[in-house]
Amino acid sequence: MEKKIIRKIYNINVRRKGLGTGDIRLAFFSDLHNCENGRENEKLFGLLDEMQPDLVLVGGDIPVSKPGMSLDTALSFLERLAGSYTVLCANGNHEYRMKLYPEVYGDMGERYFCALRSLPMTLLENRDARLRVNGIPLRICGYEMDRKYYRRFSRQGLPVSEISQYFGEPSDREYTVLLAHHPGYRRTYFEWGADLTLSGHYHGGVMRLGAHRGLITPDFRLFCDKCYGRCDEKGRTALVTSGAGEHTIPLRLFNPREIVEIHLKFTK
Repeated sequence: MEKKIIRKIYNINVRRKGLGTGDIRLAFFSDLHNCENGRENEKLFGLLDEMQPDLVLVGGDIPVSKPGMSLDTALSFLERLAGSYTVLCANGNHEYRMKLYPEVYGDMGERYFCALRSLPMTLLENRDARLRVNGIPLRICGYEMDRKYYRRFSRQGLPVSEISQYFGEPSDREYTVLLAHHPGYRRTYFEWGADLTLSGHYHGGVMRLGAHRGLITPDFRLFCDKCYGRCDEKGRTALVTSGAGEHTIPLRLFNPREIVEIHLKFTK
């Protein structure tokens, strides 16, 4: 049975002197995991075509890091995406593992990243990109955290210095978007100072329990309250998507696949 994918819309009002006025439309998705939404992801592209985003932000885990797993679905999707939109792409734990452990995954990481670097898109591996969209200065940061923060059954604290070593400090003269795959460290992202943090990884918790809580996360946390949705604090926003696919536990209850549409409205 083909799974449903929805378009989730968030509106964010930004009032800050010096940024100018105007509107920006972002599309964000994560955790495709080699899945298809309609033949060759036609449903996902149909939703993107309806949005007409200024930028498409990819939050990682587009392939599945499993030895011998085909990369064709992930790469053909990204090739079409990059040929149609302005795309900035960060890594999730699956891309990171393929790159980190060639003794396990062979040449999967090399083939994947070689293909990505040949596409007309921006790959953010602990790097940032500064651009002006509709007259508004944006800074997009792609954070790739160390493997120790992905360990199962335990949670190690993430200091702000782990992020600032790559990106320094955010500036009030630009709107800073942080692509941070793991949503469990939202407190650190807020403390660092990202205006907007975009995460995935938890797949909505398999079964959604209310606005934010999920049944179980990939690191085997039960009833986690950071599995999904929007959190605002002191003018900053964090969004966690349920993802555009799944793996290992291919089950979703009250928790459809989604692509996120973000309307940023800048006023004085």
